[in-house]
Amino acid sequence: MTYEARNLLNSSEDFNIDYSDVKLNLKLLNKYFEVNTLDEILVRRRNEFKIRAEHLQKRKEALHEREIMFKERIISYEMYIRELAMKHDRSLRRIDDEKSFIKNKKIEIESLNQEIQQIQDENKKLENLIRQYQPHLNLLTQIVDRTDRFQSIDEIIEKFNMLHASYQDILMTIKTSNQELNDVQRQLLLTTEKKNIRISSMNNHIRELQQDLTEIQQRTDKIQTEIHNYQQISIERFTEIGIINIAIESMFDLVKRYSHRCRKKYLNIDKYSPMNNGNNNNNNQNLFMKFKQVGEHLKCFYFK
Repeated sequence: MTYEARNLLNSSEDFNIDYSDVKLNLKLLNKYFEVNTLDEILVRRRNEFKIRAEHLQKRKEALHEREIMFKERIISYEMYIRELAMKHDRSLRRIDDEKSFIKNKKIEIESLNQEIQQIQDENKKLENLIRQYQPHLNLLTQIVDRTDRFQSIDEIIEKFNMLHASYQDILMTIKTSNQELNDVQRQLLLTTEKKNIRISSMNNHIRELQQDLTEIQQRTDKIQTEIHNYQQISIERFTEIGIINIAIESMFDLVKRYSHRCRKKYLNIDKYSPMNNGNNNNNNQNLFMKFKQVGEHLKCFYFK
């Protein structure tokens, strides 16, 4: 019990006791005690919570430090693993390079073996050739021994090479001359073909010109016949025109005579009538003009 509760109990002894109030006071005291106990429990719990929070904070800090340490260790392990992987890759590359080097060396060895085999085959061929040409060599040695013209086999070979080269030159000149001759013959054939083609074209052109000439001659003959016909027709018309002119002149003379006679009659009858005289003159002039027009028309028709 606290000091305040004890004072309340001591003071309650001095007063007259009212049991109803006492019950209430007891309940209040109990509640007060409970509240105090709860306060003490809360303080304890708060202290415990603070202690636990501090402990947890320390553990968190320790965990954070451990995490940093583990991260550093992991980074170092990763670096170590990368270095190991790089070393492994380098070793694999070296192994691959060594394998490729070994393969290349094997290929070179095989090629060298093939070359050695080829050289051996060539040596065998040369030995066979030497065996084949051995009698020729013996013959050349005998020739050198028997003749004074050649001092050694090399001199004979040089002479042979010189003669062979001159023979090859002669063959080349013959070949070139034959080629030139073939070219000339081809050109001659081409020129003859061109000339023949040109001659055939000229002959065709001459035939066409002859055909044109025959056609022109036929046309000229037709034109000459037409001209002859026109001349005959013109002669006939000229004769007709001459006859017509003679008839017109005779008619003109008759009309003139008739007009003189009529004029004399009119003069005798109408001496004193100038109107009648003028009318007769006009009629005579009109007749003369008509006869002249007929004559000119006939002349124009003749000249056409």
